[in-house]
Amino acid sequence: MTEPEEQIIAESKVEEETKPPKRHDGLGEIKELRRMRQRRFWRKWLLYAGAPALILILMLVGGHLTGNYILKTGQDHTLMDKLRKFRPRLITKVYDIHGRIIGTFSREKRELITYDEIPETFVQA
Repeated sequence: MTEPEEQIIAESKVEEETKPPKRHDGLGEIKELRRMRQRRFWRKWLLYAGAPALILILMLVGGHLTGNYILKTGQDHTLMDKLRKFRPRLITKVYDIHGRIIGTFSREKRELITYDEIPETFVQA
């Protein structure tokens, strides 16, 4: 090393030795304790107030979705009302899974027939 570098290093060592020691007046520690207490407070607050709030929100969302589902599927009764009011001119027959007629819908008791099925006397009249 050169002489000026050695002088700079020696001066910095002297400055370090002559600096007064840091005062520990306790204020820094008190501030740190306050921060820790605040953190604890917020953690407890989140645990005791945040968790139930989250559960409540989830219950509200679930109730909303369930209510909408019930309302949407509950509107099928309007379909049945429309079906009861359905009155076509020709007979519409409703069959069950065994092939038995369970109901008919019609305004008039008409049935489609072919010309060959019409009686001869009726045609001549």
